[in-house]
Amino acid sequence: MEVILKEDYPSLGYVGDQVKVRPGFARNLLIPRGIAVEASARNARLLKHQLDGIRVKRLKRKAEAEEYGKTLAGLVL
Repeated sequence: MEVILKEDYPSLGYVGDQVKVRPGFARNLLIPRGIAVEASARNARLLKHQLDGIRVKRLKRKAEAEEYGKTLAGLVL
């Protein structure tokens, strides 16, 4: 059974990877816990959209943190 990982799973791969696992493993562990979704074109598009949103938020937070770091570097205590 093909699944797309929604979270990092040490023995399988990383977020967004499409991996082949046994049906019982996917049905009983990965899918119910939200670690993976069944591989389909629709699920792949949805996951890609979610990952793009997460990347944008990370970049924004990083820029804010760097800006805050610059202001802290200018302070003398």
